[in-house]
Amino acid sequence: MSSPAESWTQEVHSEPASRLTSLRYTLGPLDILEITLYERPELKREVTISRQGTFRYPLIGQVQARGLTVAQLEKTLTQRLQRVHIPKPHVVVTVKAYHNRHVFLVGQVQAPGVYALPDQVELKELLMQAQGLTAEADDYLIIIHSEKPSWFGTVAPANHMREVPGTRVDLQGLMSGQTTRAVKLRSGDTIYVPRRLSGYALAPFEHPAHKRGRLTYVALQTR
Repeated sequence: MSSPAESWTQEVHSEPASRLTSLRYTLGPLDILEITLYERPELKREVTISRQGTFRYPLIGQVQARGLTVAQLEKTLTQRLQRVHIPKPHVVVTVKAYHNRHVFLVGQVQAPGVYALPDQVELKELLMQAQGLTAEADDYLIIIHSEKPSWFGTVAPANHMREVPGTRVDLQGLMSGQTTRAVKLRSGDTIYVPRRLSGYALAPFEHPAHKRGRLTYVALQTR
């Protein structure tokens, strides 16, 4: 039986790393990339996108990266490498460091990953970019602010998560426009949507387990 904090930790860190990469993040100047060409291991490179939005790669020269997603850049590199007689190249691009403003969306969203954080963007818009919530999403989210130590993408003891302060936001109010408090996001923040909990009563104790009303219980179980 897991406590809510333990369930949170297990869920965040059980997300496959490949799903938490910058699938929808648009690349920009000073982002640092690692480029791997499996057919030619000696051509593995770590590159920094210039202020003009480009970088140089062996065999093909200058490559425009600004405004592309990782998938789009991989496709561009594949096509250009094919032109220099490397048949069916297997190219993998990994973002090693983000320079542009970004946030992490994890938990019960349809498309978890790294998302660009333009000026004046609203939290609701970011959730829409992540294709909305899963059927198991709870009725709130938590914003973990970036100035605190982050265990994102690592294995962390459950008690670490209890130490991370965050801002709780009611999702129903947010999506309906009833939430009037401004939600301030900073680059590097993690937006976590937890899984809805279910439980049973052992002793009188109130916990908001479901969107419809309240349940009385002490012990909690994740679905």
